[in-house]
Amino acid sequence: MDLPEASNAILAALGSAWVQFASDTFSTLIGVMAGFAVSIYLSRKQIQYDSRKDQETVIQVGISNLKQVVYACASNLENLLNMKYQMIGDLKSDCDKVRPAINEFRDPKEIVAISEPLRTFFVGFPRLGVMKFPDYDKFSEFINDIPMLLSIIHKTEFTLEDLNNRIASRNSLIDKHSMKNMDGLNAHAVFYFHQMILSESDNIIQYVDDALFFSDLLSEQLINYMKCKYPEQRNIKFAPSDHLKAIMPPKDYVKTYRDQFRDFSTMPKKKKLFTLADAFSKQSL
Repeated sequence: MDLPEASNAILAALGSAWVQFASDTFSTLIGVMAGFAVSIYLSRKQIQYDSRKDQETVIQVGISNLKQVVYACASNLENLLNMKYQMIGDLKSDCDKVRPAINEFRDPKEIVAISEPLRTFFVGFPRLGVMKFPDYDKFSEFINDIPMLLSIIHKTEFTLEDLNNRIASRNSLIDKHSMKNMDGLNAHAVFYFHQMILSESDNIIQYVDDALFFSDLLSEQLINYMKCKYPEQRNIKFAPSDHLKAIMPPKDYVKTYRDQFRDFSTMPKKKKLFTLADAFSKQSL
């Protein structure tokens, strides 16, 4: 082989080696870039998945708080209905008997003669046992779905609290009346105590129905919401017996609130989808 041919052979071999090297380097680079891109993609999906899981955890905590409200409403409804069945009916009857004599400012002796035989007019009531609701900031994620949620919770809480305040005030008046009565009551004292006890009794009668209405409305609204939005969730609803159901206030007792009752049947249900992020998530390994 002469020199030119040897040179050509060497150049050809070198060229072939460089081509192979370049090809291998390019293939390696493509593989590294592809792997890096896939790694970034899966990392982003992991972050999205974890973010979604965090959001799901917040929602589950929120649902737990809604359930606490439903359970509290069931407990409060039971206590309210028992109070109304056992005491409020007799109190209302006694108030109706003594009311004309008080309102017409009849002779104090006649007022006393009417009120003394009554069973409940001068009998104190025990405070209502109330189960508290979670704080308002626990429901922020549900405000868009249930705009009136906080308003109804506040109204229910206020009514229950004011009912117990009226019971305490009436009990205090009865105690003072008993102490004053031992020394003898003048005409002014007779009118004062009878009017004040009658007024607080009327307040208690009204607040019991108010509390029943708002507790029932709140419970019904939340149960319907979770049934439509989160059908997999289980809930309890207080189901009174027939004789207690008969003394519930009518559904339109406070019509302005009942008219704001929302129907959630057309609300899209929350779906759980399996995604690529689920497959590669650390939580699914």
